Amino acid sequence: MPQWGAGNTRAIEARMRKKLDKDKKQKELEEKKLEEYWRDDDKKVQAKMQRKMEAENKRQQKLDRKKELKALYGEEEKSIKSN
Repeated sequence: MPQWGAGNTRAIEARMRKKLDKDKKQKELEEKKLEEYWRDDDKKVQAKMQRKMEAENKRQQKLDRKKELKALYGEEEKSIKSN
């Protein structure tokens, strides 16, 4: 007797879809565990990095302000020379 196929195609597709979902969730769980393992929770290091970022931001603000004042000074000099 001939065989009519591998079975119900919808059921096979559903099983494959469920297997892929399960594998995807397992992979995400493993990645989450790995990231948790390598995460750095040292508060002193975090505070140091925060101070470093604040200092860099402050330095950048000073440079921006200096550039802005220099541009204003140049415009003022031009207006004085043209008068």
